[in-house]
Amino acid sequence: MTFGLGLCAPKKPKSKPTPESLVLKAVLAYLRLCRLGKVTRNNVGMVWTGGRTGAGRPVRFGTPGQADVTVSLTGDPRQIHVECKAGKGTLTDAQRAWGASEIARGNVYLVARSVMDVYTALTDAGFAVPRPGARRAA
Repeated sequence: MTFGLGLCAPKKPKSKPTPESLVLKAVLAYLRLCRLGKVTRNNVGMVWTGGRTGAGRPVRFGTPGQADVTVSLTGDPRQIHVECKAGKGTLTDAQRAWGASEIARGNVYLVARSVMDVYTALTDAGFAVPRPGARRAA
C-alpha cells in the first residue's frame, strides 16, 4: 500500500515466536543433525481460495492430528513422528488418535517439549543418536 509520494505504509513489527515454534525449530535442527533419514515439517490446516471476493472455497491440507515432524528413515520402512508441544500444551483428540494409529503401524510416535525428550525417546527405541549439545564428528 502506498501513500501519495510513493511512501509505503510502515511494516508491522514481527510477532515473537511462540514457545512451541521454538521447540519445533530446535527439534528440526536436532533431527537433521542425527542424519537418520529425510526430515519433513508437516503443516495441517485450511485456506480460503478466491481472495477478497469471498466467493472462494476452503481448501484443506494435511491430515488432522498429523505430527509436526516426520522422519522417513534411511534403509528402514518405519518412520519417526514428533509432535512438538510447549510447556503444558496437551494433545488434541485427533493427535492422540493419529499417534495411536502410527504406533499400531510399527512407527515411532513421540511428544516432545524439548530436544532432550527426542533424544531420550530415540535412544529408548534403539536409535544411535548424538546427545544434544554434542558436536558431531565431520
